[in-house]
Amino acid sequence: MHRKLAFGLMVVSAVAVLAAGTLAKDKGKEADEAPIKGSIAVGKAKLGELPGLAKISLVDAIQAAVAKTPGKAFKARIDTEDGFLVYEVEVLTADAKWVEMLVDAGDGKVLAVKADTDGEDDHEGHDGEGEHEGDEGDGE
Repeated sequence: MHRKLAFGLMVVSAVAVLAAGTLAKDKGKEADEAPIKGSIAVGKAKLGELPGLAKISLVDAIQAAVAKTPGKAFKARIDTEDGFLVYEVEVLTADAKWVEMLVDAGDGKVLAVKADTDGEDDHEGHDGEGEHEGDEGDGE
């Protein structure tokens, strides 16, 4: 009886671990989002190696994003998506909507455009008021 219970608990634990891994892998992806296909596969590259793999600059990526969706870019960084090297660019559009864009770090093509709805507070302070990251808030 105890062996059956122990075996059952092992099976349930294994399923939970597999499910957690799958959820972590797809964190932030909507169920209906198609995987992107970029031009630079990152393999097992470490974060510090990513900039050296890029064929275009961060400035080029920002220009490509704003050309596709006019507005002002406020945040950009190199990242990986579905195993490919991309620049993630956040743009505030002319109609005051936040858009997150994925730009291929190899050829500068915009691979994805999606409304950035994962936290309005990510963008506080972009109007020139309030505290920014690194501000102490005491004016010194």
